[in-house]
Amino acid sequence: MVQGGVGVGEFRLGMPFARIQRALGSPPVVRPSEYSQDARFVYYRRYGLGFLLKREVVTGIMVQSPLFQTPEGIAVGAIRRTVQHAYGSPQTLGPHDVAYPERGLSFTYHAGRVARIYVVDREKRDLASGDRRIVPGVRVGGMHLGRSARIVLAQWGQPQKKSPVAGQRGATLWSYLHSKGMMVVVRRGVVAGLIVVSPEFRTPEGVHVGSSRADVVACYGAPQRGSDGMETYPRRGLGFVYDQSRAVQEIFVLEASR
Repeated sequence: MVQGGVGVGEFRLGMPFARIQRALGSPPVVRPSEYSQDARFVYYRRYGLGFLLKREVVTGIMVQSPLFQTPEGIAVGAIRRTVQHAYGSPQTLGPHDVAYPERGLSFTYHAGRVARIYVVDREKRDLASGDRRIVPGVRVGGMHLGRSARIVLAQWGQPQKKSPVAGQRGATLWSYLHSKGMMVVVRRGVVAGLIVVSPEFRTPEGVHVGSSRADVVACYGAPQRGSDGMETYPRRGLGFVYDQSRAVQEIFVLEASR
C-alpha cells in the first residue's frame, strides 16, 4: 500500500536506512540526490522501490512497480485523468511532474500515464491563492530548495538577469522578478535560496512583503541574527529585509540550520 505522507508497505518516512538494508540488502543503484547536496538516492530495481536519504534517514520513497497502489487504487500505469479524479487539481512542478503536497504524494507521467509515484511528508497547500505559500526552510509556491537548476530552467525558462551573490563564493542570483516576483540563489547547480519580493506570497502565519517588523516579531520572536536591515531566523530557514519604514521588503527562504 502506498500511503501519502507515511510510507510504502512496511517502509516508512523517517525510518533509518539500516532497517531497509536488513530487509532488502545492499542497493544496486546509489547516486547523489539532485535535490540536496547532503542527500543520496538508492534504488532497488528488483522491487521497483527507491529511497531518498538524508543523513541516512528516509525522507522520500519512489515507487516504479505497479504492484503497489494508494488507498484510492492509483498505481503505476494509471492514466492522468484517473489520478485527477481521485485527488483533484495538482500543483504543477514541471512538464511531466505534479504534486499534492497536502497528501504527501507526487506523480511523474510518461505518455499520459503514471510512471513513478513519490511519497513525501505532507504539507499544507494554499489552494485559494493558487499555492502562494512560503514554507520556511522548504519552498516558495512550487519552487523548492535543493531543486536542480536544470529543473528551474525547464519550468521557468531563462532568468531576466544573472549576477554573483556578494560574499557567497560560487553563488549566482537568478532574477525572475518580472514573471514570478522572486529571485533564486543557485550554488553548485542547485537552488540554495529563494528571495520573495511579491506581496502575493505568504507564510503560514500570514507574513508577506509589506508586513511590519512588529508583525514578524509577533509571529517568530526576536531574530537570531541581524545586520544592515536584514534579520534572520536560521533555525526556521527564514529571513527578512526591511525598508526605512520597518516594513518587510524581501523575504528569504533558506535551508534551516540545527
